[in-house]
Amino acid sequence: MKINGSLPVRAEKPASRTGEQKPAAKGLEFREIMRLKLGTNEVEFSKHARERLLTRNINLNSTQLERLSCGRAC
Repeated sequence: MKINGSLPVRAEKPASRTGEQKPAAKGLEFREIMRLKLGTNEVEFSKHARERLLTRNINLNSTQLERLSCGRAC
């Protein structure tokens, strides 16, 4: 088929995705799978976030860090 004098257009099979996801193991909830993939519940701050905490003189105690961790993985 030609459109406006251009090269023919062919419908091709889409390329396979290399990062296709495997089905989740039966019986595991999403939360469990994420916990296993992440390996830890500790919060990791980016370099930018750490710099902002320092410049704003924000010190997080263990209770605050625990709450942040729980918000991420609980």
